[in-house]
Amino acid sequence: MNDVLNRNNVNVVGNGAQVMLFAHGFGRDQNAWKFVTEAFTDVYKVELFDNTGSGKSDISLHNSDKYSKLDGYAQGIIEICQALNLDNVFFVGHSVSSMIGLLAAIEKPEYFSKLILLGPSPLYLNAENYNGGFAQKDLEGLFEFMENNYLGWSSAMAPAIMGNPGRPELGEFLTDSFCSTDPNAARDFARVTFFSDNRALRDQQRLPLIQFSMS
Repeated sequence: MNDVLNRNNVNVVGNGAQVMLFAHGFGRDQNAWKFVTEAFTDVYKVELFDNTGSGKSDISLHNSDKYSKLDGYAQGIIEICQALNLDNVFFVGHSVSSMIGLLAAIEKPEYFSKLILLGPSPLYLNAENYNGGFAQKDLEGLFEFMENNYLGWSSAMAPAIMGNPGRPELGEFLTDSFCSTDPNAARDFARVTFFSDNRALRDQQRLPLIQFSMS
């Protein structure tokens, strides 16, 4: 059990019986939820973790083969649920972790009772009759930038992703999160995030699903 909890830097806060499991998106770690969790800890037990390769997770356990697919991250969520003997979980996933949570719930639906997805996207690439937001060549340029200058990429991309120029401290907060992630693990996570096609997942799961778009 401790191996899993240490691997993913699992932290538990809150006083309630109902568990909420928060899963961060690409380039983040569990600190992404620092402005959110206080609203829930009086009523819920909040479980926080870092995806393997992010934040204070055990980077030595990041394996590029395992994490070349989102299934590797989904397995990590399942193992956290097993280690903590969780069931009836309210899963809250941001961005790509929405898809990771769907994968985990499809494989082990008995661990979850509700999926709350923030800014989910099943595919970031533009495809026939589908606007994912990115062209293949644009993403290849993104990865070339990451390969050549990860810290520069972090500083340039974080404020743009945050999209709140009136509050530059939020861009700085995200930049710090990007910079704390191991560059190799970040590139692996970026590739599987932006090149995975998960459009079929929603039809495969049977749990109550709540989605919020991010604008």
